Amino acid sequence: MIPLSGYLSRMLSTRWLFTISAGGFTVMSVLCGLSNSMGEMILWRTLQGFLGGAMIPMVFASAYTIFPRSKMHIVSPLIGLVATLAPTIGPTLGGYLTEFLSWHWLFFINVVPGIVVTLAAFFLIDFDKPDLSLLSRFDWWGFLGLAVFLGTMEYVLEEGAADDWFAEPTIVMMTAIMTLGGFLFFWRAFTAEEPIVRLDAFTDRNFAMGSIFSFGLGIGLYGMIYIFPVYLSGCGGTIRSRSARR
Repeated sequence: MIPLSGYLSRMLSTRWLFTISAGGFTVMSVLCGLSNSMGEMILWRTLQGFLGGAMIPMVFASAYTIFPRSKMHIVSPLIGLVATLAPTIGPTLGGYLTEFLSWHWLFFINVVPGIVVTLAAFFLIDFDKPDLSLLSRFDWWGFLGLAVFLGTMEYVLEEGAADDWFAEPTIVMMTAIMTLGGFLFFWRAFTAEEPIVRLDAFTDRNFAMGSIFSFGLGIGLYGMIYIFPVYLSGCGGTIRSRSARR
């Protein structure tokens, strides 16, 4: 959804896409909390992530559209702070909710804020207009290639280490599918009339360098979220073993 959000915001307008994204995320949160099986949970969580995935890139894009360049040194850090604060505080808050209420409230807690954001997006956002003619030119083959490419890449990167990489036939098969999906996506990105992702934006030196720095910053910020729990759990085990020896 993140690379698709740019095209959809031009087609539907920021107002409607943000409203649909926030509203869909809220509805899927309710359905996740009401799930009775792992299959239901996976389905609703997938849709929740897909529908809600457009909000973060639209916030950054809208900020660059609404605010003057002289204010961006203030606006960008504030938006980045909010974006990184959620995954930082979320695990702690989720632990308290699970401990004192139930796991269902991990999802139900999103309902009231989700309704407020959905209504605010519908009534307050009004700085661009939809271009529905883009619907007839939507690159379905490029979208398919993008989905297959990123989906199989995530599987290979997450499961490869546990499955001894290419010693596992499933990893080999997924890598082959990833390669085909990547070829289809990049071919359509350079040949389609209205590609899903405009890769020619990287010909702008400032945009390309900003993307590289943002990529490195993202590794530093989000990498620590995964490393710290492992580090702290290891420290906790070391401390307990030392205390036991004493």
